[in-house]
Amino acid sequence: MYARAGERGLRVFDLTTGKELWSYKTSQVSTGPCLADNTVVFGSRDSHIYAFRRNSDTSDAELAWEFQTNGAVACRPAAQSGIVYAGSGDGYVYALNAGSGDLLDKIYVGEPLVAIVPTGRFVLALGNSNIYALSPNG
Repeated sequence: MYARAGERGLRVFDLTTGKELWSYKTSQVSTGPCLADNTVVFGSRDSHIYAFRRNSDTSDAELAWEFQTNGAVACRPAAQSGIVYAGSGDGYVYALNAGSGDLLDKIYVGEPLVAIVPTGRFVLALGNSNIYALSPNG
């Protein structure tokens, strides 16, 4: 089970025992996590998108990558076909390689997002009721 906890950052719990497995402190986790290629990805008010992978030798997770935007990341990221999509308060939607965090593309939509929904296409619903459908292949 993955949970967010404001100032405490991201905390991950064992579903059976409820015991905390690991946590990561960042200034105000602002989104729920998504799972992309065995990587937990979430956004933060510190303008970063963070990705963690569980270390196969221990029960701990380690930072796999982080990506900085120019605004708070308040919308939960979504993943499809090895690409993580995340919206930022800077008005951009970022398409990142799920494995490396490398920027694949960024699309200007002009305002923060409310939701990103993978449907074979990514449908991005914005606060002023605009809806953008973006194809993973451009």
